[in-house]
Amino acid sequence: MTFLSDIRVARIAGSTGEWELIDDLVYQGNRDRFTVPKGFRTDFASVPRIFQALIPKNGSHDAAAIVHDYLYRYKPLVPSPAPLRSMQRISRRDADRLFRRIMRELGTNCIRYNLMYAAVRIMGWVEWNR
Repeated sequence: MTFLSDIRVARIAGSTGEWELIDDLVYQGNRDRFTVPKGFRTDFASVPRIFQALIPKNGSHDAAAIVHDYLYRYKPLVPSPAPLRSMQRISRRDADRLFRRIMRELGTNCIRYNLMYAAVRIMGWVEWNR
């Protein structure tokens, strides 16, 4: 339930707000470890411009947004619940719940992390199905 590395990014020249990880970003959860690899591209939180006064694209939630982007894009394998212990693709619901949990752990304001969680639960299917 902690990050084992810091966020190190570089802005992608010529892009409109895209960043690239310079180093791996590693999150250790209760059971699983997620490594977002060096070179991964993110826009941090994908917040429509109209809502950015309430929810900024950047802030205490940056690392959570990067992990969430990675989970949505690659849907990595994770162990299934006991007693099965087989591997399965992470579900959208679990990716969204992890996003909320990481934001809470990072000290994101509870109103903000709940708004962001609600937004990905309502609209995240669009990106999940790409």
